[in-house]
Amino acid sequence: MKKTLSLLLLILSAALSTPTSASVVEFEFNLEFSGGEEPSGTAPWMVVSFDDQGTPGSVQMTLSTSGLSGSESLSS
Repeated sequence: MKKTLSLLLLILSAALSTPTSASVVEFEFNLEFSGGEEPSGTAPWMVVSFDDQGTPGSVQMTLSTSGLSGSESLSS
């Protein structure tokens, strides 16, 4: 009983001392695959980020095309 209680207290203290934070995952794309010419801007031409913002059950997706210029655009 004493060992079990000590183990539970150790697990609880480890869990409470572990910092929690939001996670962000980013993917950079620099490959032209549609058969056209490569964009004139600097790579990566598109960045996709997924951010859970520390909220369980939700994710925000952001598309950034700062590497594209002029009439270049992103389409699905």
